[in-house]
Amino acid sequence: MQCPFCGNAEDKVLETRTNSEENYIKRRRECLSCKKKWVTHETIEYKPLMVFKSNGRKELFDKNKIIKGMEIACRKRPVALEDIVDAVDRIYYKIRRDDKNTITSEQVGNMVCDELKNMDMVAYIRFASVYRKFESVEEFRQILNISSKENKE
Repeated sequence: MQCPFCGNAEDKVLETRTNSEENYIKRRRECLSCKKKWVTHETIEYKPLMVFKSNGRKELFDKNKIIKGMEIACRKRPVALEDIVDAVDRIYYKIRRDDKNTITSEQVGNMVCDELKNMDMVAYIRFASVYRKFESVEEFRQILNISSKENKE
């Protein structure tokens, strides 16, 4: 790292801080020559994450699109927006931890369902009914039976 004040290539790191997701680092540095201090911000640069849709198209992964879908499922439910954003971040970092650059929309939908199931069962059922394209009352009954069995265990 070159000093932004004198151009010296020698510096020392005084302090390092990471955020909770550990994808961002802030470092306080000091030039060994002029003794001036500055801050650097480091982020991980990922390859673009592509989502393969069921119709064969592919598009860039969009956290905001998932947040919007989860907000609709959680409308008038006791779920805070920050909980939704945290869930979407968990989904994103799980995909990245698996070192994937592509994922199917079905896999993303399943991850969203898993997060909603832990947050609010009504929101989960709302999302699942649209995502899984329920066409009969029996499909609702099946998911309700599965959900109630899981809650008892």
